[in-house]
Amino acid sequence: MFLPTNANNSYLVQILREFMSFSGMYQCNNIFNANKRILDLILCSERCIVSSSDFPLTSEDPHHKALQFELRLTHMHTLKPAPCKVYCFYNANYQEINNELCAIDWCNIFSPLSLEECILEFYKILNNLINKFVPQRPLRSSHHKPPWYTKPLRRLLNTKQKYHKLWKTYKNPLDFECFKSLRKRAIQLEKKCYDSYINNIEEKIHKQPKCFWSYIKSTISKTALPHLMYYKGRSSSNGEQICDFFNEHFYSVFENSTINSFNLSEIPLANNTIFNINSIHISKEIVYKYLKSVNVAKGAGPDGIHPVLIRNCATNLALPITILFMKSFREGRVPAIWKMALVTPIPKGDISQFIDKHRPISKLCQFGKILEKIVTDQLSWALSEI
Repeated sequence: MFLPTNANNSYLVQILREFMSFSGMYQCNNIFNANKRILDLILCSERCIVSSSDFPLTSEDPHHKALQFELRLTHMHTLKPAPCKVYCFYNANYQEINNELCAIDWCNIFSPLSLEECILEFYKILNNLINKFVPQRPLRSSHHKPPWYTKPLRRLLNTKQKYHKLWKTYKNPLDFECFKSLRKRAIQLEKKCYDSYINNIEEKIHKQPKCFWSYIKSTISKTALPHLMYYKGRSSSNGEQICDFFNEHFYSVFENSTINSFNLSEIPLANNTIFNINSIHISKEIVYKYLKSVNVAKGAGPDGIHPVLIRNCATNLALPITILFMKSFREGRVPAIWKMALVTPIPKGDISQFIDKHRPISKLCQFGKILEKIVTDQLSWALSEI
């Protein structure tokens, strides 16, 4: 869209452009008036067809043409998730988990086992403790209240809804008066909560930008996948088959490494020096520092271990993780589960029914990421010493 600017309207034009960019809107009107100008803007987030009206309701102004537009909106059903339960790691009994972990003799358990056997035993113990001390809840539906709905506001809305049902059932005027009073209070309280929520986001936007992006995500009406997806002339409404389509597409765009072989024990650095990976120093204290610094805002990876559990149990997890890291270096292998990822398809723009209009976002295991950080940090230190 072209907008002429000058000293008088450049600021207003900038505000309009920023508003359109923020809202994802387009200027759809391309009909010129009698002076070859466009004064009437039609802003829409969807593509619409604009044309001159053949039957204007009033006589046309030479500056403003009578317009009509056609907007086709389709209701897109979303793919319903399978019913399941999720762990509430924030409400877990970490005191009991730490007591159980402290009583385990990890050295005797791991000493006769290989790396993969140690990994299986470690996750078996950890998953048993999670099932025992971490509560579960059903997976919530995507239809939830806005984030500015506080508990008092929700209680008021529930009470208002109760009196509305009473009035619809019994037609008691007193119930209707209570409903009107509660509705008025709910409108005022909702506005107050919303203003407080927006002001809080504006105050934190520099220090905590995550709050701003959480607000942006809450304004998106649909985040789930459409119930019908298309890929290379095929279509499916089955969740498992749609996952197979995504797997096929993401695998097709993945580029294999051109390196056929690589010596994992020695890494060439500058000045013809060699960095021996066996020189990496891993101690219980170093591992504890990395465990304690995990980002609890992230979710669990393919192993199902949430960062909240890792941080709260870092003292008792440092020893077994150190042993696993050392075994990984000695055997020259990374456990298979630490190389797995949970892949989430993200649409390239608006929600699309086409598989190839998505890009993958991978979520890795926290322990594998910590191992990578330790190697990267010590390798960076070795490079800085050259």
